[in-house]
Amino acid sequence: MPENIFDDGSPVSASSSELDQVCEAIDSIQSILDSGATTITQDGQTVAFDHDSARRRLRSLRDRKAVLESKAEGKKKRKRRTLVNRINLS
Repeated sequence: MPENIFDDGSPVSASSSELDQVCEAIDSIQSILDSGATTITQDGQTVAFDHDSARRRLRSLRDRKAVLESKAEGKKKRKRRTLVNRINLS
């Protein structure tokens, strides 16, 4: 999978609004998983959650957040130390 495309097919961009949305979604899913609830009723609508799919979505969102943060920081490549090709022990 190319590094600039995620499971849902959306390209990666380093916009702060998208990063905020991802953080908000992570917080929402984390609170649902922490509560242990399988159904939530709000304003007369009942929603049932599958914890396995919520965990998969949480992992995907965390990966997306990490990539967005690294793109925003402009992560640089690490410099590698030079290797010694020959050692003369005489």
